Amino acid sequence: MRIKTDNGNDIIIAHRANGGAVIEQGQSHILLNRTELHLFVGALNDFTREYQPPPRLQRFVGGVEQF
Repeated sequence: MRIKTDNGNDIIIAHRANGGAVIEQGQSHILLNRTELHLFVGALNDFTREYQPPPRLQRFVGGVEQF
């Protein structure tokens, strides 16, 4: 999986032979075994579930969103 970023250093998430994953961006790598990956995904799920962005009113002028 590749996540495009604005700075040109895409984030790549790839499977590892041990059932884990590697997360890399540029020259930095995070190696996770299966247990660590399970805990990491659980933490991300909790984080995203807790985040409730405030509602906002969108205004468009000439097809362009105004902030």
